[in-house]
Amino acid sequence: MSNILITQQMIKNRAVSIFLIAFMLMFIACDKDKVFEEYGQSFSNYDWGQNQKVEFNPEIIDIETDYELFVLVRHIYGFPYKDINILIKLISPSGKKRLVTISVDIINENNKYFSDCAGDYCDRKKLIFSGFSFEEAGVYTIIFSQNNPIDPLPGIMDIGLMIRKSNL
Repeated sequence: MSNILITQQMIKNRAVSIFLIAFMLMFIACDKDKVFEEYGQSFSNYDWGQNQKVEFNPEIIDIETDYELFVLVRHIYGFPYKDINILIKLISPSGKKRLVTISVDIINENNKYFSDCAGDYCDRKKLIFSGFSFEEAGVYTIIFSQNNPIDPLPGIMDIGLMIRKSNL
């Protein structure tokens, strides 16, 4: 009987140890370099109109570090266009403005998505800037608007922004 109790206790101890190791790995695996990640408004009927601006207000404290900025596009499976043109307006805490237009490639030359899809929903993460330096500390305003000939652009669910410290 005591052998059975010892074996059950060993199983419990092993289970607790495995759980603690898994829990610690989860925190280690987190992206410690990520400074900001947020999705903006969801678009009704999955249509992104040219007049619908998506605004983010990340606070940047460390201006000595270089950053990577990503646009996050969540679209439906079956999105028919090869790319999306996005106008980006960056406004510094003191009001300095910078305008950039980017193209987010969605479908490659073999008609395969660059996006990660799960069922009917797809996520595309596209690097906007690498080695980007913020000139001033404080809250920035970053505004995305779609700049495509199709208005509204169908099949777009959400637009997001991710900022992380550069590993370069």
